[in-house]
Amino acid sequence: ITETNALKRTFQNIRINERGYLLTGDRSYMESIGVSTYSFDQRIMKLRILLKENEEQKRRLDLLKITFDTLIDESVQPLLQYRQPILEDSTFLAEQQEILKLFERSETISKTLEQILNDIESEEYALLEIRQKDVERWSAIDQKVTFLGPVLVIIIAFLSGIGAINRLDAYQRQQERDQRELREARDRFASIIKGSNLGSWEWNLIDNTIKINDMWAEMLGYTRAELEPTTIDTFTRFVHPEDLDKAMKLL
Repeated sequence: ITETNALKRTFQNIRINERGYLLTGDRSYMESIGVSTYSFDQRIMKLRILLKENEEQKRRLDLLKITFDTLIDESVQPLLQYRQPILEDSTFLAEQQEILKLFERSETISKTLEQILNDIESEEYALLEIRQKDVERWSAIDQKVTFLGPVLVIIIAFLSGIGAINRLDAYQRQQERDQRELREARDRFASIIKGSNLGSWEWNLIDNTIKINDMWAEMLGYTRAELEPTTIDTFTRFVHPEDLDKAMKLL
């Protein structure tokens, strides 16, 4: 489970870094993509060892590798080639439908990768539950077999408790690492937005509100305070009437 979570973070980091390179041209993002790609291959090799006796899981790993290679070949590498045109013309990114299609392709493949990893995790959880039931069944038998049953139960419970505590501790540490890496990825993305002087907005579909940054408001000649509270109506109010239908379809 730890390895599958790490794989999810790997291809998510690749998508973040590809956008970082497109927006800034910073070569460190390219290096991060290379490191993440290598890490992905290494972790798949480790999973192959862990799951070598499960043919269905091995089939999923083969599909995972093929899908990841497709992400790199059909989305990441084509997107990176657009950096030079963007550098020469700052409006190039917004005007290229092909780039939007590549972003959509990247999103679709990433969802497929995540689903494959979820399937691997689900089967492992199911197998773990079966093993747990076997342990419980044999524990019940042991209690009835001999006079030493209670002693054995105590020993088993003690060892299981230690194992559970160790697993819980490892799980908590992993959760903390996951949260820290997620915060770092979010901070990195926020730095990209801030360093590129881009206006950004987030649409909450539940309450129909929009969260904007200061640059978004400044691009329209306002301060953020003057536009708040912002909703989707705020967005549509500033869109040219001839562009509104197209913009809403893209959203």
